[in-house]
Amino acid sequence: MSKIKAPYPGFIEPNHPTESKKVPPSGDWIYEVKNDGYRGQLHVNGDDVRVYTRTGNDWTHRFPVIAAALKNLSVQSIIMDGELAVINKEGTSDFQRMQRAVGATSEEGKNLTYHAFDLLYLNGEDLRSLPLIERKKRLKAFLDSQNSDRLFYLEHYDERGQELFDQACKLNMEGIVAKRKDAPYESIRTENWLKIKCRMSETYPIIAFIERLGAEGPEVAALYIGQRVDGKLLYAGKVPTGYTNQARKDLYTQLAPLVRATSPLDVPYKKPKATWVEPTVLAEINVNSVTGEGLVRAASFKGIRHELNEIPQLAAPVKIKAVAPDRKKLAAYWDKVSGDALPYLTRRPLALVREDNGHISYHRGAFTDIPASVHRIEYINAAKEKSTRVWIDSAEGLQGLVDMGAIEIHPWNATVENIELADQIVFDLDPGPGVEWPQITKTALKLRDYFNKDGFKPWVKLTGSKGIHVTVPLDSLITHAEARHFARKLSAMIVEVAPDQYTITAKKSEREGKIYLDYLRNGRGTTAVGAFSPRALPDAPIAKPVSWRQMRESNLRANSYTIDHPFRLS
Repeated sequence: MSKIKAPYPGFIEPNHPTESKKVPPSGDWIYEVKNDGYRGQLHVNGDDVRVYTRTGNDWTHRFPVIAAALKNLSVQSIIMDGELAVINKEGTSDFQRMQRAVGATSEEGKNLTYHAFDLLYLNGEDLRSLPLIERKKRLKAFLDSQNSDRLFYLEHYDERGQELFDQACKLNMEGIVAKRKDAPYESIRTENWLKIKCRMSETYPIIAFIERLGAEGPEVAALYIGQRVDGKLLYAGKVPTGYTNQARKDLYTQLAPLVRATSPLDVPYKKPKATWVEPTVLAEINVNSVTGEGLVRAASFKGIRHELNEIPQLAAPVKIKAVAPDRKKLAAYWDKVSGDALPYLTRRPLALVREDNGHISYHRGAFTDIPASVHRIEYINAAKEKSTRVWIDSAEGLQGLVDMGAIEIHPWNATVENIELADQIVFDLDPGPGVEWPQITKTALKLRDYFNKDGFKPWVKLTGSKGIHVTVPLDSLITHAEARHFARKLSAMIVEVAPDQYTITAKKSEREGKIYLDYLRNGRGTTAVGAFSPRALPDAPIAKPVSWRQMRESNLRANSYTIDHPFRLS
């Protein structure tokens, strides 16, 4: 067969298997074990290497050991389809360990392997029209020549498919995939590939959770899941089992930012203990059976489908619509305000919005070339990765941050001496469309009065963008989980009293005419913009602390102060 030369195509929509309850007979089919991991598409194009999820998300930064293995390949260009997995000591794939392997420096990441089952493109040749058996032959020959300890060829069987399936089920594996030998690679769901599962499992959106207070703070006791039918989100049942202790804590961390005041279901379903969430997180659920109404029976939690979820992931860069002020101007500004700013910013881990070669984003990943006046602290982040934050303790440190390209400074609610404990709680008053400024200031003053009566001394800060931050210094340190739990509880009470004025739902469509009480500025690793920090916005407004008397001034606004006018209204 003649070669089909073609330019490098980039990500290719995968060939999706159709589920089947029967193993097809030998002859026209081959059989592969279905590893329990993440579908992944590996790309090499010259010096560029990529790891894509099955939906086309670029997760190269999440799988550095795989990216490093790709860089070691002797090849000009290649695209492989396969499964990212962690193999346990019994020789089978472990889905929950696979989830823990997602991260730049996680220990489980060192156990990650890739099992290639198809070859789509090689050195300028598009192979998708070739018969499967020919593509696999060339894939095996290529990987055998590389001798990689990370990238493996997934062996197939020409016969005894039923026997392979029975053995896979005995070993508690996910199942097998049967594929027609002569089939081309098609970017559709096709019956040329059949997936036969040992046990029933499906992907469901999480619609709510039951919260309980664990030994280390709030955690998930159980989940409620939904199903989409004819464009509507309907109730699908409760998932009471299958959680490890770590999974309960991790689920709470991931779902807490998505809490909403009302059910997301299109058809109401009464669940008094439910904490409703935006239905954007997808979970893989093992089920014993499904009723005619689509309700799951004997459901157990298998894991979060991170590669399919719609929410931003922790390690991904967060792009913002931003403007970078001139660095010389920024340096002069910090020199002018350092005496006022340092009491708010020193000795706290900092998240940074940086400008790098014209690109402005929240900094993620490792730091390079940190000036001597800027210090670093290492910690384990929510994605179970080793991470680094910088901190300062001097005016020279502020200038060092400018040298690093930092525009915005976002400090933790903790100091570097006690990184795991919060010493303050922040309430972010974020106005939705139609909210007038006096309503925001009135809310801030009510929060002040609430805390003053208990002896606390809150202070207030204009955010430099749209709203106000009320910060409450604490008399004693508490865990970050406790801080978030308290902030959410108080915010929910405010919403309950005046639901027409306030919301704790992040969804923008539900914020018209309301103030969004963003309690999520609290939590381990979460931040709010720091006092006196410039914002990466036109005219470079600053996040300015003001007095409670100034809050009553009619001409005051969230962006009233700028780097040109840090001490008087601009």
